[in-house]
Amino acid sequence: MRQFRHQRLNELMRRHGWIATGVPGKAIYTVGLMTVFNHPEVAVHAMAPGQSKAIIDRAVELLKQGQRLKPGISNEIAEGHPAKLIDVHPSNFPDWFGQAFGYYGEALKIRQILWCDTRGHFPGDPDYQHRFAMQKPFDVRRPEYDEETVEGWECNCQLCADEQAMRKGKPN
Repeated sequence: MRQFRHQRLNELMRRHGWIATGVPGKAIYTVGLMTVFNHPEVAVHAMAPGQSKAIIDRAVELLKQGQRLKPGISNEIAEGHPAKLIDVHPSNFPDWFGQAFGYYGEALKIRQILWCDTRGHFPGDPDYQHRFAMQKPFDVRRPEYDEETVEGWECNCQLCADEQAMRKGKPN
C-alpha cells in the first residue's frame, strides 16, 4: 500500500480517497485520482486558493459522474468559462508535485487545467496576456529553483522590463 511520509495525509487519504495539496507559487494539485478514478491527477497554477480548490472540486465531481477529463478545451470545469487541459511532462514532477511524486513515483500522471485570459487566449498561445494571469504550464521550473527567464515566456512590455530591471538592481 502506498503511504505518505506525513501521517495526517495518510489519514485524509483513507477518509476521502484523494487529497488536494499545494506548493509555493499558488499551485494546487490532487493525489489519489489515479487510484480512485484511474485518471491522471489534476493541477491548477496561479489562481486564488479558493478558486483553485473550486476548480479541483468540480473536476473531481465530473470524474464521480463518470466523465473523463481529456486534453483539449472544456466548458464544464470552470463554470462555463473555457478551460484547457494539458498533460504535464514528468520532467518537473519533483519540482512541483513532491507529494504526488513521492506517493506514485514514476507511475505519476498529471493533467493541468489552464484558464484563458480576458481575450480567450491560453498560456502558450502567441497572444496570451501573461502579465494579467501569471499561470504557466507546469513544464517550467519553479521560480525559487531557477531565477533565469524561461525560454518562451519572455515579454517585451514595459511592465515586465521594469520588473526584470528591478530584480537585477538596475533602474530601467
